[in-house]
Formats: sequence, structure tokens, C-alpha cells
Amino acid sequence: MHAPLELTKQSKSAALLQAWLLALALGLCLLAGAAAAQTGGGDTAGGTSQSPKILLLLDLLEDQDVQSWVKQQRQQAVETQPEPDQPAPGITLVNRLGAIQSHVIDIVRAVPRLPGELGRTMDSFAERAPGYGPGWIVLLVTGFAALGAVAVWAFKLLSSGAWRALETALPAEPSERVGLIGQHLVLRAGNVVAFTLGSVVLFALLQWPALLEAAIVALLLVVVVTWAAWNLLQVLFAPGREVLRIVPVDDRQAGHMVRITTLAIGWYATGYAVILLIRTLGIDFKVSQLFAYVLGLGLLAIGLRLRVGWGYALGFCTLWLLWALSAIKLFWLLAVVLALPLAVRYARLSVEALFRPGVPAVAIADAHVGDAIPIEQPASVWATVVERAVRAALIFGAIVVLAWGWNLSLTGLADNKDLLSRLSRSGISVLTIFLIGDLAWQLIRTLIDSKLSSMPDPGESGQAETVRAAKLRTLLPIVRNAAMVFLLTLTVFMGLSAVGIEIGPLIASAGIVGVAIGFGAQTLVKDVISGMFYLFDDAFRVGEYIIAGSYKGTVESFSLRSVRLRHHRGPIYTIPFGDLGAVQNLSRDFVIDKLSFQVTYDTDLDKARKLIKKAGQELAADPEIGPKIIEPLKMQRVENFGEYGIEIKTKVTCIPNGQWEVRKKLYPMIKQLFEENGIEFARPTVRVSGSDSDGGGAARSVVARKTSARKKAGG
Repeated sequence: MHAPLELTKQSKSAALLQAWLLALALGLCLLAGAAAAQTGGGDTAGGTSQSPKILLLLDLLEDQDVQSWVKQQRQQAVETQPEPDQPAPGITLVNRLGAIQSHVIDIVRAVPRLPGELGRTMDSFAERAPGYGPGWIVLLVTGFAALGAVAVWAFKLLSSGAWRALETALPAEPSERVGLIGQHLVLRAGNVVAFTLGSVVLFALLQWPALLEAAIVALLLVVVVTWAAWNLLQVLFAPGREVLRIVPVDDRQAGHMVRITTLAIGWYATGYAVILLIRTLGIDFKVSQLFAYVLGLGLLAIGLRLRVGWGYALGFCTLWLLWALSAIKLFWLLAVVLALPLAVRYARLSVEALFRPGVPAVAIADAHVGDAIPIEQPASVWATVVERAVRAALIFGAIVVLAWGWNLSLTGLADNKDLLSRLSRSGISVLTIFLIGDLAWQLIRTLIDSKLSSMPDPGESGQAETVRAAKLRTLLPIVRNAAMVFLLTLTVFMGLSAVGIEIGPLIASAGIVGVAIGFGAQTLVKDVISGMFYLFDDAFRVGEYIIAGSYKGTVESFSLRSVRLRHHRGPIYTIPFGDLGAVQNLSRDFVIDKLSFQVTYDTDLDKARKLIKKAGQELAADPEIGPKIIEPLKMQRVENFGEYGIEIKTKVTCIPNGQWEVRKKLYPMIKQLFEENGIEFARPTVRVSGSDSDGGGAARSVVARKTSARKKAGG
């Protein structure tokens, strides 16, 4: 508690000493000047006379050590100067409410003065521009606008071929659509340039009274702005030409949006120009504000015709009320809150409709915010880059608009030390970090999804392209998940650092927690590491049929710790890598399928071998089954002399998972060939030896014994 007090006393004493030295120097200079004036400025016989104290003071002030000390003391005095007290939030709110109440009272008092002020303004205009009344202004504006229309007609005549190509364009692929839309944009920009050259530039070349020139130029600029807005809206919505449309809406809504939005922009531009003009003529400021609020009611009525829902209609009414109450900060905040989500949504939908072919625009436009777009194919890299870039531009544009409405300097945020500036600076930094992280994640995900969707379906094994595709289909989802975790962690830590939180202890704590979790979750670590080695060894891939212990099925997907198998009867097994054990892969290179048949002992084995070979040759020549066979069916050996017949072993070499189709066709073929050539399959039989009389006597003897036993048991 004592160090700051001593520093303050030292700074005060340094400041007093500096002020005393400057005052002394100034007083001595004044005395010297007065003495020189009294003597007529001449020199004495001994030359210029100066006091030794003055010379000593000047020597001290020129000394480098003294200058450094004075500079240091001045800097310490500035740093220790207490900051001005900030008013309490309650006092600020009361002051703001009082200002709003005063503003409303002034506007109400300006109502009866509105007609008189407008009349006085018209009289002032007549005095400053004699001979040019409102009729002349309307006539001149109409005439020069007509000249601009003639220039547009001439431009369209010169570019008629390009316009005709746009009118006859048919639905095309995304790259061709982008080219058509770019051509449409260039032609519409040419319309605007031609109109501007034919109206405003031509008018500016002539000599007019200053006030009249200002008024007509302002109104012509209103016409140019409205014309430019209409052409831009034609590019965005393109009524009647869906192939050229950027914003995905139907034709009826496209025409409605073009009409209403053009009217709103024209109304706003006209009101803005009129307000500036009458303020130039000296109208009372409060009366001009009242007139602007009246014009704002017309803009509100136009906005309510946009058909964007009752929520936005209520928002528009609230905006006008906040504007009329001079609550400007709340006005801009609500404007950004209303406009930004709608702009981001339609930007996303527009990019989706532009870069993904074959999808009706209305189907995309009907999707709500956050809904999945009804498109099966993944977005392209260009679509992702454009969509995220547009979204980032809209967000930062909203920040700029909000800062402008709140009178905040974005370039001066780093120098300001108040709470609002610090929060704004931190918020912008965090937003920038998260937008960059989101862009990086979307690019990685899009690249991986596009690669996965472009890979061929699992086909014939042994081909290099198929093997490579299977490896990528296995590894890329894991890379995607790892990239997501890495980017999320990096973004969160950078965001915390941007708001001033020291992330060094967090990183150290995370390392300690990671070690603790590693010791406590050894099974999880075992599963993750085992999975890595399974993948490095290329033990199995997505789409392959494997057997691991008591589990078997087709590999569907992976995670960091487990694999999902789809059994051929339907159930799904989720098996941790650590429990997988030895893996039998039935989908690599080839499958040797062994089949066995049992024939009777009286079968001609050489004939059976030839029939089996014939069946294999016919099966290999089959156009459907033949591509699945690598080596045809052939008899391998006589495996065993069984109880009922001779067991014959055969084998056929097929592509992986092709053995099931081969079996399905092979068994009926073998059965038919054997039956046609008199070869019977062995079946269980019972042969009774001996004569019929002996057999009958034995049977009768058995029956007699059983009957006698029953009688004894009953007696």
C-alpha cells in the first residue's frame, strides 16, 4: 500500500519541479525581452549582458542527463494519472431514458411546425434557383433519365447476341451455370454503366445553377441506385429463368422479391436524398427528423410486404420504433440480429443450388435453417470454400455495420482500455479463430467425403485400383475423426488464449489428466493401439468378409477403438480391436472352395470325374458366373470310403465372395448331370441278410417272446 503512495508523491514533486523550471525560464525570458525593449535592443560596450543564473539554467536544460530525467518523470506522471471514473450502469440507463424522453418531446413539438418549415424550404429554393420550380426539376430528371434509357437500349442492341444466348440457355452443369451467371452479371453491369453515362455524366457536362445542379444530381443518383438495385436483383433472382437464378426460390416469389426490394431501395434512396436537400436549404433539424420518420413509415409498409413471416414483420415494426425513439444502438443491434441469419441461410442455399446439379431450387428453398439439404452427393471443395467465405464476409460485414452504428472504431480497439473495447476485441478475435477453424474442418471433411464418394464400389479383387480404394475407404474416416478432434482442441485453446486466459496451465493439466486416464483406461488404450496395428498390417478393409473368433461378417465401418461387422444374417457386431484376436479374411486375392459328393459304391469314378470336369467347363463359360471363377471346378481325389458310399473331393478357385454364386449354380448342374448319366448319390440304407423263412421265423419268435412276457406281467 505504500509503494503506490510514494510513487504518486514522487510524480507530483517531479511535475511541480518541471513546472517551476519552465515558469522560471519563461519569466527570465520576459524580463530579458522587457530590458531589451527599454534599451532599444542595442548592445552595451561590453557586449550582450546575461545573468549567470540564466546561463546555468540553459546549460542544465541542454544537458542530456537532465533531459532524460525530465522525460522519465513526465512519463511516470502520465502512467500514474488516475483514469476518469465511469458512471454507474444505473446512472447511464437513467441518462439514456431521459435523452429518449427529451427527443420524443422535441419531435412532438415539431409536428405543428412541419408545414411551415417545408413551405419556407421551398421559398428558399426558389430564391436560390430562380426560374426553376418543382415542375422543372421533375422534367429535367425525367429527360435525363430518358437519355439514360436510350443509352441502355443502344447497349442492348450492341450486345443482342449475348442477351439472346442467355434467353435460350438450357439447364447445365455447375461449371456452365457459373459461366452463364457471370455473363448475366456482366451484361447487367453494362446496363448500369450505360444508364449512368447517358444520364448523370451528360448532365454534369452542362452548366446549371449550383443548387439546381445539386438537386438534380441527387435525384438522378437515386434513379441510378434504383436501376442498379433492379439489375442486381435480376441477377440474384432471375424471374422466369431458373437456370440463371442464384437464390433458390420459385418464379412467383422471385418476381415478388425483385419488385418489393427494388421499391424499398428506391424509396429509401429518394427519402435520403430529399432529407439531405432540405437540410441544405436550412430546415429545422427536428422537423427534418420528423419528416424522415414519416417517410420511414412508407419504408415500413413496403417491408411488411416481403412475406418473410410474422416474426420479421414484428421486427420491422420494432426497428422503426427504435429509430423514432433515437435508440440507435438497439436499432443497429436488432437490424443485425434480423438480417444476418436470413442472409447466411440464403447464402448457403444459393451456393448449394449453384454447385450441386439436378436438384430443384424450390426443394432447397423449402428447407428450414439447420435442416439437411436433400442432396445425396457431397459438396465440392469450391462450394465449401465459396459458402464459408460468403458466410465469413457476411459476419464481418455485420460487425462493421454494428461498429459503425455504435460509433466504435475497429482500428482503435487495440488502444482503448475500457471494458466494451476489450470485450469487442476479444469477441472479434474468437470469432475469427472459430471461422478459420470451421473453414479448415469443412475443407478436410469435404475432401474426404468427395474422395469416398468418387471411389468405385468393391469389385473384383486383385486389381490395384480396387485394393487402393478399399484401403482409403478404411483409413479416411479415421483420418477425418482425428482431424476433427485436433481442430476442435486447437480452436478451443486458441479461443481461450484470445480472451486472455493463460492456456499453459491448461495444457499441462490436460497432459496430467491424459496420463491418469491412460493408466485408468488401459483397455481403451489397448483397443486404440491394436486398431492402429490392424490397419498398418492391412488385416482387413471396409467391405471385406472376415472371421475373428466367434464373430464373422462384412466390415462396415471403424472407429478409434472398435470395428463393426455385419453378419450375413443381419445382426451387427461391434467388436473392440483388443478383443478381435486372429483374423481370418475371406475377401483377399482368391478363395478355394472345396465341395464333396458321396456316390454309391457301384459308381464309375472315371465317368464321374469327367462329368465334374464338364460341369466346371460349362460353369466357366457362363457369362454371369464365369467372371467369378479363377480356376474351373475339377475332381481332386477320392477322400474316403464311407459307411454308405464313396466321398469325392472337388475344388474350384473363385474371386473373394464369389464362391456363393458358384455354389448356387454348381449344385443343381452336378445333380442334373449325374442323373442323366446314371450316377446315384449315396444315401443311408439298411440291408437285411438271410432267407425269407428264417427271417419270418425269427420275427415270429420275437413276437411270441414279447407276448409271453406281457402275460406273465399281467398274471
